[in-house]
Amino acid sequence: MARNLTRILIRCLLLGIGMIFLILTFLVLLSAKQINKNRLQLAEMQECVGKVEAFRSQNHRLPTKEEFHGILAGLARHNVSLGEFELSSTPQDCPIQVPGGWPNASGWVMYYWRGEWYEYYTSWNNRYTLTEQASWWGFCGPMLFSPLAAVLFIGSSFLPALRRKKARTENPSPLVVQLPTSD
Repeated sequence: MARNLTRILIRCLLLGIGMIFLILTFLVLLSAKQINKNRLQLAEMQECVGKVEAFRSQNHRLPTKEEFHGILAGLARHNVSLGEFELSSTPQDCPIQVPGGWPNASGWVMYYWRGEWYEYYTSWNNRYTLTEQASWWGFCGPMLFSPLAAVLFIGSSFLPALRRKKARTENPSPLVVQLPTSD
């Protein structure tokens, strides 16, 4: 009796863990829309950075705030929910604490408020924070393995070793065939 109860508990535990991974699988599938949005935002930011770099190489300086907003107005915007980009050339003007700090040489940051945090580009290392979030691995990471984990856990709950054993009262040895006796 205790063995059957243990088997039932193990099966329920495996099924429960499998269902949790199945739910995570659906969350991963729902992430496709956000990943696509991140890709569009990254493309817009890259286009804007290209325009600022072109302005900088042509004029040997960064654009003023008015010139920068003129550059933004000239871009084809695909993502209407995207906030306005801002440009900072000094750490005092920038609301972002850039990891590693600002370099001693000249550098600039383009950023925008996403609603919960800032997304930005740093010129000195050519880094976009959106790059990681624009890929499946960067956005979901190890959760991409949740379908495999769901199949393994749910499938292992049906292993024959975990099934309930039936009592063999009529024929204790199933390999020996008992022939009916005639009286």
